Amino acid sequence: MTFRSTLATCAGIALLLVSQVACAQTPAPSAPAAAVSPESLTIAREIVTIAWPPEQREETMAKTMETILKQYRTSMSFDKITDPGLRKIIDDYLDSVPTMLRPLVQRFLPHQMEAIAVAYARKFSAQQLRDVRAFAQTPSGRGYLQGSIEILSDPTVAQANTVFFKDVADLTKTKAEELTLQVAEYLKAHPEALPKAK
Repeated sequence: MTFRSTLATCAGIALLLVSQVACAQTPAPSAPAAAVSPESLTIAREIVTIAWPPEQREETMAKTMETILKQYRTSMSFDKITDPGLRKIIDDYLDSVPTMLRPLVQRFLPHQMEAIAVAYARKFSAQQLRDVRAFAQTPSGRGYLQGSIEILSDPTVAQANTVFFKDVADLTKTKAEELTLQVAEYLKAHPEALPKAK
């Protein structure tokens, strides 16, 4: 692995992580949302509470992030980095990602859970929500809803995700190089566009 491709790989990791956090915290512009009925919202919140028990949410999200990160690391060719110092920098950074993101997750989770409840209330009728709640209150329903996110750890899903992340990394590397070249050429032709030092 060349130094250039190593840097591109690291840039891809950074871009992926930053984009995921940005997507989670920056709402996309959309048309005004339809109002939801109080009854539907109450039922939807009950479903969310069953699916994601409040006392387990943070740990569940942490495990999910670790699962995704592990699959991403598996998809990358870090074993080709033979320099121990460079390998340690990358390993240390990736090891720090869950801890680094945990404060963001702590702030994000309450808003996300409420947003999911509102979305359920908007998407489904009160009767549909009552039916889902009835299912969620059974042992099978509770187990299904609470275990759904753990599907990410299933070997078949993990294998599919690993292939996906590798393809994303390859695409990101190519596009990052193209973007860097385009920006450099533009700034060379338009130096006035360079950010002014404060």
